[in-house]
Amino acid sequence: MLATVPVLITLTTQVQALDFNSLVDAVRRHGPEARRAFVEIASAELATDYRALAAEARPGDPGWASRTRAYAADLERAAAAARAGSRVVLLRGTGGVLRVIVGRAPARQFELSTPRGRTRAELEAAVLERYCARHGCGAGVVSHSQAPLAATRQSAAAQAPTGPRYVKATSPPDIRCAVADRHVRLQVRACERLRDATRALLRAVESDVDQGLEPDWTRPAATRVDDARIAPLARYPALDEAVGRWIRARLTGNVRPLLIEPPARLVYASARR
Repeated sequence: MLATVPVLITLTTQVQALDFNSLVDAVRRHGPEARRAFVEIASAELATDYRALAAEARPGDPGWASRTRAYAADLERAAAAARAGSRVVLLRGTGGVLRVIVGRAPARQFELSTPRGRTRAELEAAVLERYCARHGCGAGVVSHSQAPLAATRQSAAAQAPTGPRYVKATSPPDIRCAVADRHVRLQVRACERLRDATRALLRAVESDVDQGLEPDWTRPAATRVDDARIAPLARYPALDEAVGRWIRARLTGNVRPLLIEPPARLVYASARR
């Protein structure tokens, strides 16, 4: 495991160490403006690394520098999109690497993992330092016109803005699927894929809730596009939104069956599998 590099910050009553993971958790809880500000800084730091890498010669691959500069430009466009108000989602990827999604289809995605020259811990520490310098971590992690959060994960969770009280239902999910008269075998196969995707999405959202995180209810499957189990839902916005409403209702005590109808594209895609 890579060590995090702590930055000491002074709170009103004591000095505490704020690490990168604590900052990410607080930013995720504290709303879209905090996430956009964070991504603007993180993508700028990462773009700097890639531009420095592009300046190094690589014999035998003349197009390598231009591709690397193009990726740095993509990171800068992601920062601009976040600054302009695009939706931002922060997820934990493989090995704890932070994955960032900016915008909707097509979304810009990148991982906060430096190509070379400094370790991931050093990159994360640089993002943390710049964020605190710009937005202030003295009395809390983020402000952005809302009440500040405390620096540690425990106090951040305790002081997060009050939202709906989510409770996992004890009964298994009742997921029903409408099967048309034509091509019944393909319809049933598509229904099974949607049921599996819905169950996987429900488990993922419940995991977010267990960690004290507010799920993205607009299109919850689209924020998990790298999960193959959930992908059938992420491809269909109307279906994604409907399942998201059902999951939210279920977690707020309104447990009811879900009736889904497989889109024709998914039904006939099953014929090629």
